[in-house]
Amino acid sequence: MVTSVDTSIEINYTSALAREVEGSLEFPVIELTKVKRHITLVRLPYANIYSVYGKLPKNREVRPPLGLLYVAATLEQAGHSVNIIDCETKLYPPEVTLQLIQDSKPDIVGFTATTPEIHGVESLSKSLKAVMPDVKIMVGGSHVSALPRQTLADCPYLDYIVVGEGELSAVHIANDLPDAPIIRTQNEKTVDSYPLPARHLLDYDQYKYAWPGRGMVKMDVLESIRGCPFMCTFCSVRGVKPRLREVERVVDEIEYSVNEYGTQLFMFFDDTLTVNRFHVTDLCDEIIKRGLHKKAVFYANTRANTTSPEMLDKMIEAGFTEMSMGVETGSAQMMKAIKKGTRIEQYEQVYEWMAQRGLQTRASFIVGHAHETHETVLESIAFAKKINLMRCAVNILTPYPDTHSYDQAIAGDGLHLMCEDWREFKRWGTAVIRTDDLTSADLEWYQRRFLTEFYTQPKVLWYHFKQMLQGNFSLYFFRPLYFAIKNRVKDFFTQSRPPTWDNYLKRKARGENQIEIVLKLDDVKNSKGRKGPTGKEEDLFKKAV
Repeated sequence: MVTSVDTSIEINYTSALAREVEGSLEFPVIELTKVKRHITLVRLPYANIYSVYGKLPKNREVRPPLGLLYVAATLEQAGHSVNIIDCETKLYPPEVTLQLIQDSKPDIVGFTATTPEIHGVESLSKSLKAVMPDVKIMVGGSHVSALPRQTLADCPYLDYIVVGEGELSAVHIANDLPDAPIIRTQNEKTVDSYPLPARHLLDYDQYKYAWPGRGMVKMDVLESIRGCPFMCTFCSVRGVKPRLREVERVVDEIEYSVNEYGTQLFMFFDDTLTVNRFHVTDLCDEIIKRGLHKKAVFYANTRANTTSPEMLDKMIEAGFTEMSMGVETGSAQMMKAIKKGTRIEQYEQVYEWMAQRGLQTRASFIVGHAHETHETVLESIAFAKKINLMRCAVNILTPYPDTHSYDQAIAGDGLHLMCEDWREFKRWGTAVIRTDDLTSADLEWYQRRFLTEFYTQPKVLWYHFKQMLQGNFSLYFFRPLYFAIKNRVKDFFTQSRPPTWDNYLKRKARGENQIEIVLKLDDVKNSKGRKGPTGKEEDLFKKAV
C-alpha cells in the first residue's frame, strides 16, 4: 500500500489557464482538444450493495447515470470520443466489466464511485492496469471528492482524482494529461454552460421505474437545480447555493427523451425541486405549454417547509404523480439536532395535502442519528405510521466522509464508528456506527422493525392491494411489502426484540428514559463564514411568500 502521494505540480502546458490551489490544479475554462482521445466511462453495479430486501427481480428499477452523461457530453463537445459501460443494467461481474473495457480500447477510463463502491473501483483499476498498463484511470464521485489524497494512497493504480463536479475536470485531463493527480475546476455559474447529457450513448430500453398504478415503465432522470442550501448533518452536499437551470433547456430534455425513447416517467434528481417556487411554476408551465403532461408523469423530492397547496396543484396539473420527502426522524428533539430546518407538524400537514390530491406519498427515514435513543427511534416509527404515508424507505445512519455526522463519529459526539471498511458503509442491513444508547445490532434490528411495522399497517396493505387492482404487478414495487410480511410472521414466532431492550426497560423504570441531546461539535462547513441556512429555517417558505 502506498503511504505517501506525490502531489508536486509542473505547469508545462498553455491550453488552460491553470493555477495551483492547495496542491491541485484549478481550471476556469474549457477548450477544444488538440489530441483526440477515446474515453470509456464506467458505472459499476450498485444494486447488490444497497439491497436490503433480498434477491432482485429481473424486471427491476434502474436509473440512467446522469453524472456520467454530463461528463460524456462535455468530453464530446471538446472533440473526444466516448462510450459508457453501465454495469448496473446487467449487473456485470468484474471479469465481464474488465473485458468490456478492453474491447473499447480506451486511452482513458473514468469511474464514478460512492463510498461503498470505492473498493470495487480500486480492485478493477488494479486488474485493468495489469492488462492495459498505459491506460489512464480517473475517478470522480462523492467519496474521492471528500478523501482525494487518502484514495490515492490506498490505490496506486489511479492516475487522477476528480474533486467536485467532473465535467470540466474530465475535459482537462483528456486534453492535457496533466502531471497533477488531483484535479478540481471552478464550477460554471450555470449548469446550462454544459451541453445536454449524452443520452445517445445508452440503451434506454434498460431504464425503468414503477409508475403508481401501472407497474414498470421506461424512465429517465433530470436535473433542474444543482446544489442544496440546507444544512442536514448527514449530507455532504449542504450549504451549497443552488444553481437553477433554464426551464426551457430542462423541458427540451423531457421532449427529446419522450420522442426519441418513448419515456413515460421522469425522476428529478434535484435534492429539493421546490427550493425556488418561481422555478417550479415556470417549469410546470413549460411542460404544460408543450403538452408533455399528457405524455409522461414526474417524480420529485421536496421539503415540508418549501411546499404549499398551490404549488402542489400546479405540479399535479403538469403531471407530477409522486412526491418524496426526507423526513429522517419523527422526534422533534432529533429534528433540531440534525439541523433539518423543518418541524414535525409541517410534514404531517404536507403529507395530508398530498394525500388529498391523490399523489403517491413517499418518505425516507434514518435510524441512528447522533444521540439517537430507543425512545427517539420509537417516536420515528410511530410518526411514520401516523402521517398520511404509503411508501417508506429506512436507512441506518452512515457517516460518509465530508459530513458533519462523520466528524461526530470520529469525535465520539453521540456517534461512534465501529467499522473502517468502506464496503460496509451502505446504509442497509449493516450498521457501521453505534450511538451512546444503541448498539450496532440495535440499529440493524430497528431498521427491519421499522419497515415491518410500517408496511403491515392496514392502510398500507390496502393501498398496495389497490395498486394490483389498477394493474401494477411489479415485483420490484412490492418488495418492501413482501419483506415486511415475512418479517411480521417471523417476529410473531420469535418475539424478537432489540438486543439492549432489557437495559432500556430497566433504565425507563428508574425514570432515566429522557435523554437530553447536547451537541458538542461545531459544524465546520457552517463556520467558514458561509451565508445561507443554518438549520433553523423552519419557516423558510412562509417567509418567502
